[in-house]
Amino acid sequence: MDMRLLLPFLEYKLDRVLKMYFKNSSCILLLSLFLLAACNEEKKEFMTPKPDEPVLDVNVDEYSLNGKVLGKTQDVFLSDDIRIVPLDSEFEKMRPQFYEKKANLRIRFSEDVYYSVFYKILITAAFWGIQPVRYTIGPNSSNVYTFDIREKLRNVEWKDEWANSCFRVLVERNELISVLESDNNDVIPNQELINDSFYRASKLECTRNYMNLSVLFPTKNADSKYRLVYYVTDSILPKVYDLKDEADLLNLFESVRKDENLQTKKDNDLINIFVRDSVGKVMTLDKVEPLIKNLTRLGYQFNFAYLSF
Repeated sequence: MDMRLLLPFLEYKLDRVLKMYFKNSSCILLLSLFLLAACNEEKKEFMTPKPDEPVLDVNVDEYSLNGKVLGKTQDVFLSDDIRIVPLDSEFEKMRPQFYEKKANLRIRFSEDVYYSVFYKILITAAFWGIQPVRYTIGPNSSNVYTFDIREKLRNVEWKDEWANSCFRVLVERNELISVLESDNNDVIPNQELINDSFYRASKLECTRNYMNLSVLFPTKNADSKYRLVYYVTDSILPKVYDLKDEADLLNLFESVRKDENLQTKKDNDLINIFVRDSVGKVMTLDKVEPLIKNLTRLGYQFNFAYLSF
């Protein structure tokens, strides 16, 4: 977090210095080497295994724990299992280290790794109670993010059976896929569910307490980078907005959260990130990382979700 706040300042100061001393090539070279060395030291420090902080390195070809190659990344992508068996086995061996010594896990993901691989690795770690997890995406290790599923569980509302039931009702898979894959922001309702009186009643009851604010990455609308979805009270179908960039998305986030009619929702401070990828339709982390970076910078709580085919 400190480095993330410091880097823009360093970049600004470097820009001022370069403009002032652009005729002095030796000064420019010295400053460049200084910042490069600082970034390389940070990267080296983050990726160096320590007794209490194992390091998992994930690139597009393979994944390794403390330098030991565990498997091919493509196998993780193609697997139907949400947990990764080779990683599962290693985490089980290291369980005393995580529980008794309170070891922390650090992960570096290459930016070309698929989102589904990223998601499965985080879930495998969460299964073994390895929380929080610190991770980076791509070569810029100054952006260190934290994944901690306990933050969600600390909210007592999400422990309630009714809350979890509402999450399933408001995130009905076929309807969500319809929203994700439509050419525009029109929602194609699941008519069979819409005609189900119990489903309608459950959904209307859920929208009184939850809005399920979610960000999706549309797969067909080339003009839109993000699709924002949420429910208002007594609505059967969600509101859907297409956004062209992060600025539009963040502005809409703020508008939604400041809406007096939505401030009483129990999940007002939570954003869901839904991604769907498979062979022929993949989402790499370099497309998702700008969203993670902005939500982290603004202090939002967010969940990762993965829609398999």
